[in-house]
Amino acid sequence: LDKIVLMAMRKDPVRRYASAGHLGEEIGRFLAGLPVEAQEDTFGYRFCKYVKRHRLRVTAGALVFATLVAGVVGVAWQWRRATREAEFARSEADTLHRVVEFLTRVYDAAAASQVSGEPVSAVALLENSVAQIHLELQRYPRDRAALLAAMGNTYVILGRLDEAQAMLEESLALRRGIYPPDHPEIAESYFRLAILRRAQGRPAEAETLARDALRRWREALGEEHFDTGQGLALIGRLLMDRGDAKGAAEHLERARAILSREWPTGIAPMIELERDCAAARAAALD
Repeated sequence: LDKIVLMAMRKDPVRRYASAGHLGEEIGRFLAGLPVEAQEDTFGYRFCKYVKRHRLRVTAGALVFATLVAGVVGVAWQWRRATREAEFARSEADTLHRVVEFLTRVYDAAAASQVSGEPVSAVALLENSVAQIHLELQRYPRDRAALLAAMGNTYVILGRLDEAQAMLEESLALRRGIYPPDHPEIAESYFRLAILRRAQGRPAEAETLARDALRRWREALGEEHFDTGQGLALIGRLLMDRGDAKGAAEHLERARAILSREWPTGIAPMIELERDCAAARAAALD
């Protein structure tokens, strides 16, 4: 209204309204919510006027647009996740193929030494394998990381913890240089290091690493995946170690439900998990 009045009072007749009728039309446009000549004609000004005149239509359109955007974002997220999982599966298959090929050659060499009358001990075979990993797999950091993780885990079982630590930390460093931070392979390295820290008598570090691994596996692979079950089982055992029987029982029962469907290596690991579950339940009841 101020701008209409100011335009009507301009000294230059060319810049004023041409007549009283022209001024009346301008006031009519203002009352109808239409753009007026006295106001600078910009897109923002015209858009605001349109919104005020068609409030319901604009609101409905905005809701439809927001729904479409949410749908597109959801589909894009699902596509990204599916693509990432497909890429992960392909890289896993390639790595597994080369790892199996490498181990086959290692054990063929061991078998040949047995035939020639020069038996090789299990420890010597492992040491030879580690040396070959560094020698032959320089061009394949994923394969090297996977084999070092497997060897490091074996050294933990053998009680050679310092050597295990060097291998597992090298495996983690390789994976950090290859994969994004939330990748399942990073989680697997944290999981193996958690097992090592438990064996070293460092339970707080072990639990932090195990929970980190579990979080990554849940986000990348879901609640029902085999790796998620492994993470739950390890945390359950760590909780049992520090006397939290109730928390241990909850984690171990959940792990048992997952792993009983998916464990590929036979009945022995399940017997161990059943035993741990029973012990945690009994301790919680006490």
